[in-house]
Amino acid sequence: MIHECSSCHALHWRAKRHTNSSEIHPTYEQCCKSGKFNIPYLDNVPGELWNLFFAQDDISKEFRQNIRQYNNALAMRSVGGQVDNSVNNGRGPYVYKIYGEVYHRIGSLLPAGDDAPVFGQLYIYDPAVYVQARELSREIPAEENFRIGLYFDRESDRRCYNLPTGANEIAAILPGDGDQPTGPRDIIVWRCGGGLMRISELDRNYYPLHYVVLFPTGQPQWHPNIPYGVNADQPAAQDEAGEAYNQVTQIQYFAFRLHPRPPNIESNHFFRAHNLFQQYGVDAWATAEQARLNFL
Repeated sequence: MIHECSSCHALHWRAKRHTNSSEIHPTYEQCCKSGKFNIPYLDNVPGELWNLFFAQDDISKEFRQNIRQYNNALAMRSVGGQVDNSVNNGRGPYVYKIYGEVYHRIGSLLPAGDDAPVFGQLYIYDPAVYVQARELSREIPAEENFRIGLYFDRESDRRCYNLPTGANEIAAILPGDGDQPTGPRDIIVWRCGGGLMRISELDRNYYPLHYVVLFPTGQPQWHPNIPYGVNADQPAAQDEAGEAYNQVTQIQYFAFRLHPRPPNIESNHFFRAHNLFQQYGVDAWATAEQARLNFL
């Protein structure tokens, strides 16, 4: 991607230009709707952290490989949730998979209403070592004859059962039939003055409180009052149903945030965050999807 948006400097493939724009002066809408809203760029990360993202020494490589564990150790908020690592069995690319609108089994760190308090929760993320087929085969007695292979059935649907290609994939599963929202996430923070407080996933501090490695300066992120339009005279936007709105949506915000830009414009450490970047993408999608259900 080398073609730059003239408004926000996001990089695009030329084929992604707006259909009504010219070849000589292309415009792009996936990032900032051709300059119709203004979002601050990401703060630059401190030099020591920048080296961990971009350097090629052993320490930096180890940091990126285990960046989720480091981030979890530093996170300043607790989220009731479950990460499914069953798909990470060593036979394919890493997958970050969550069970939709995240939930907890043991109980909240801060009970709601008259609920009784319960003991703290333990969150286990991806293990350090994934079991591979080779390790599993070692447990089979030597006297048993067996052979491991990938079988392809020509009668099967190739779109579902084709052999792995090595492409990175992430997934999120929302339980239920989608007719009813299951309520807000259980997000707990410890206030500087003492005491616990529950915040919404719509809070501007939701992401910097957890993804401290991605937002080390605590830079606020999306909130419901980011204006759509750089000035008051600009007309309101319209959604798919033709309804007018005056604020930047979560999907628009995340699309802006997930576009790379030249290094002299914005730090691209996001894209060096290995599976923490995948987690952020899945979390962003799940947040936006649940917010839509809650709104409806």
